[in-house]
Amino acid sequence: MPKVITGVTCRSIVCCCDSPPPDDHLDELIEQAIVDAYTDDEQLSGFHVMIGDNLAVPFQTTVLGLQVTASARP
Repeated sequence: MPKVITGVTCRSIVCCCDSPPPDDHLDELIEQAIVDAYTDDEQLSGFHVMIGDNLAVPFQTTVLGLQVTASARP
């Protein structure tokens, strides 16, 4: 189960913070996703696995000024 952190600096991919994680944290997450990936396809696969394993859905966010709910595909 993904860890969801509320009201503190994000330490995982999934967070419910008012601000995005700092750039150095994003760089760390990218490195974790693509470690041992030698081709673009392997890097893409690494991101896919990391997001699938760590993204807590459903969640609400704002897109183009509209409140939306993101959910997993059936």
